[in-house]
Amino acid sequence: MKLGLVLFATVAALVAAVHGASPCGPVLLPDLNKAFPAGASKTYCDKGGEGAPVSECATNRDAVIGIDAGIKAYKVTRRGEVVASIAWMLFESGGWKYNINHTPGTIGQGTRCMMMWEFISEYAQSLFPDEYKKLMGASAAKPETATDAVKTSVIKLVLTNNISFSAAFWFLVNKAPTYHNNNAKLRDGNLEDFKEYVTKGIVTTWTAEREKLWNDVNKAIVFS
Repeated sequence: MKLGLVLFATVAALVAAVHGASPCGPVLLPDLNKAFPAGASKTYCDKGGEGAPVSECATNRDAVIGIDAGIKAYKVTRRGEVVASIAWMLFESGGWKYNINHTPGTIGQGTRCMMMWEFISEYAQSLFPDEYKKLMGASAAKPETATDAVKTSVIKLVLTNNISFSAAFWFLVNKAPTYHNNNAKLRDGNLEDFKEYVTKGIVTTWTAEREKLWNDVNKAIVFS
């Protein structure tokens, strides 16, 4: 019996390797490639987004590692929440091309889900309290008073791939908790639930492009 289990695990690992699956799971690279085919190309980041450096761009291979890091870090276990978070990030980052706001250039806004400064400040503080305090200086007690220079320094703390792709999951759990682990919210495969999350949880504008991206992600992602 033990030998059988070992063989099963070995075969499963080989299958995952052959298909390019994320080593972290549960979101697999082939599934993300189906959801967003452009990001599957090795040359996708040869050109960055308009007004943004190439260094901000990420491929699906980069994204899936960061997404899984966020799922694990914030213990997100419901497929509806994962699909919503990926669709949100795809839209806000222009398909992984942007990590900070370039148009109109809102200082302090960024990560793959483009959180505003008030959330960036809180997110950075939660992960790097000592560095945050040092960079914020006198504005640590009132983040809204931070200068553009301070905001620019602080946001750099949360722009590395894993942390930037984890931001949407942090936001869900900490800033929109009524949508997390709630069987009446962000139900699996429910577009109207996602629309409500966008307009009332994230509090931003609903668009046809958001719907398209959610449909693409929802059809592609196999979550277990």
